[in-house]
Parts: sequence; C-alpha cells; structure tokens
Amino acid sequence: MSSRGGKKKSTKTSRSAKAGVIFPVGRMLRYIKKGHPKYRIGVGAPVYMAAVLEYLTAEILELAGNAARDNKKGRVTPRHILLAVANDEELNQKKQGEVSKAASADSTTEGTPADGFTVLSTKSLFLGQKLNLIHSEISNLAGFEVEAIINPTNADIDLKDDLGNTLEKKGGKEFVEAVLELRKKNGPLEVAGAAVSAGHGLPAKFVIHCNSPVWGADKCEELLEKTVKNCLALADDKKLKSIAFPSIGSGRNGFPKQTAAQLILKAISSYFVSTMSSSIKTVYFVLFDSESIGIYVQEMAKLDAN
Repeated sequence: MSSRGGKKKSTKTSRSAKAGVIFPVGRMLRYIKKGHPKYRIGVGAPVYMAAVLEYLTAEILELAGNAARDNKKGRVTPRHILLAVANDEELNQKKQGEVSKAASADSTTEGTPADGFTVLSTKSLFLGQKLNLIHSEISNLAGFEVEAIINPTNADIDLKDDLGNTLEKKGGKEFVEAVLELRKKNGPLEVAGAAVSAGHGLPAKFVIHCNSPVWGADKCEELLEKTVKNCLALADDKKLKSIAFPSIGSGRNGFPKQTAAQLILKAISSYFVSTMSSSIKTVYFVLFDSESIGIYVQEMAKLDAN
C-alpha cells in the first residue's frame, strides 16, 4: 500500500532481466513471429537466440579488440570488427553450415610434415593463422605435403639453385614445361614480384616463384617485405590454406639471417592484419641450418609476445 492508501505501483520486469541476458528478448520474439507467422514459437526460443547472439558479440568484440591492439589503435573501429568476423575460422564454419572436422582430417588440406620433417616450434597469430618452424634439408622441400611451395628465384625464373634443381627433378618434364610457359607468358620477373605455376609431379598444388631483392640494393628491406606479401596474395588468390617458405633473401641474395627473419615475420603479420579475409591458415618455414633455426625461434617468440 502507498502512503495514501492506494496500491503500490509495481515495477515490470523485462523478459531479458528474467532470463538473465542483456539482449532484448521481447523484440526478438516479435522478429521471430514476424518472420515465421505459420509456426508456434516456444517461449524459450527468443531467450536462446538472445543468449547465442550475446555470446557471439562478446567473441567478436574480443577479436576486434585484439585487431585494434595489434594495429596500435586505442579504440575499436568497424574495420577491426570486419577483420574479426572475416578471419574467425569457427564462425566461418558455422556460417557455411560446416561441421568442424577432426585435426586428422584437416591435415590433408592444411599441410602435414612427412618423413624427414621435424616441427620445432609453433606460434599462432591473433587471427588464428599458425606459423610452424620445420627442420629439414632443402632437398626434401619438393616432397612436402603443402598446397604451395615458395621458390626464391631471379628475373628469369630459372631452376638453377638448390631448391630449383630439386623441384625440377621431382616435378619432371611437365613441371619444367609449366615454368617455361610461365616465363614466356609473364616475361622477366621484377624485383619483389611473384608468379605461380602448377605443381606438376609434386605433392604441392602450386609453386610460387619470387624474385627477392639483393642486400644493399635501394629499399631492399621494403622490397623483401613486399616479396613475402606478394607470395601470400597469390596463395590467397588460389584460395590455398597452407604455404611453405624456405629461407628467402639470406642465401645468395646476401641478407643477414636475423634481418631477413625479422622482415619476413613482420611482413606476414602485417599482411594478415591488413587483409580483410584470408584463406591461408598455416605458414611453414622450412630451414636446415642451426643458425637460421635459432634466429627464427627467437624472432617468432618476440612476434608472439607482441
């Protein structure tokens, strides 16, 4: 009773408050009824829908916050939210109506180390891509089960270095003819340029040939980053999930090994941050010498910490 003898006005509790969610349950019930007028809608349907949307929103905001942080931004923008949505593998699977496959089933498309390959280190980027450090002889790379192999070459796209020779022997005549056709079609490969040929005779579907800069040349560091990004862009154009890099730049092109590793990892991280959506899920670094392996372990740890 109120002080004047009337009935005390009761405060109405919303459906959302009763269900313990923030999203508007009543409004969602109206939307469901409007979209499905022929069906009877259970009282729990809008509550469940609100709870699911609330969970997805929290997940997306967390990923968007990570994207903003990695871009060194103080606030989350619509672009960061789009990045989060586009690059969340679990969400994309749900959107496509796919059932999450077991890791063993995924290994065929994302690449799996075979005999002669040892996984030394694995790091995950904030959008879910995995970086794997592999120990193996370069001569084994042609037999690596991955969707694309990177072949560092020159303007003529020749196969004269160690990896090129291995690819030629493994791929055979059909692979060599595909490279010759690529050379004829594209002409000389510019510095930082990349071109793709089919991986005839190889476990890999494609070989991406790249012409990395020489250490000491004008803007060589910037061009090495551009080389890596161009390789990743070609892999994305082909909708590939896995890609394998040998050591780029630090061989005959003369880059200090640590400088090359820093630039390559920086380029990969920057590419995935700036690309709205990428099909690439796994990046392999296939190295054989202990010095390069030690440097990559160190630099990958720094990248993970950042």
